[in-house]
Amino acid sequence: MIRPRHLKLLVAVALGACEGTEESLGPAATVLSDDGLRVALTIEPEVIDAPGTAVARLTYTNTGTEELVFTSTAGCLSFAAVYRREKRIPFPATEYACTAALTDWALQPGAELTMEWPLTVGGEDGVEVPAGTYRFVAMTNTGHGNLKATFVVR
Repeated sequence: MIRPRHLKLLVAVALGACEGTEESLGPAATVLSDDGLRVALTIEPEVIDAPGTAVARLTYTNTGTEELVFTSTAGCLSFAAVYRREKRIPFPATEYACTAALTDWALQPGAELTMEWPLTVGGEDGVEVPAGTYRFVAMTNTGHGNLKATFVVR
């Protein structure tokens, strides 16, 4: 007989196993915190024909009615990486560092704060990668976790 607490554990394990698969990801991810801060990751366009460029955008939006102040553990909102399966692909826009200093960010109601990463494939300035599905991961420095989205190279 399965006890309720064991059932919860089985469900959590099953959900965790599905979370890492590329099929479960899409071109956008969003986190909404209790204080009215929405953190969204989008990639546009969702499909790149090489040579071409897509842009990954991490947007913090104050959906509340009062100023929001939040802190990042670095001078930037997020670090980023691109993966194909489990292999990291070194896109130039994701190969950087920012200052290791606590930074406070303030957003008025309705205001947005955006960080962008151009992802250029092929051509003189682009990364040569095979056709397929790629996973972009924004590792937030603000305590909002890792947001993941996919894009396709043809």
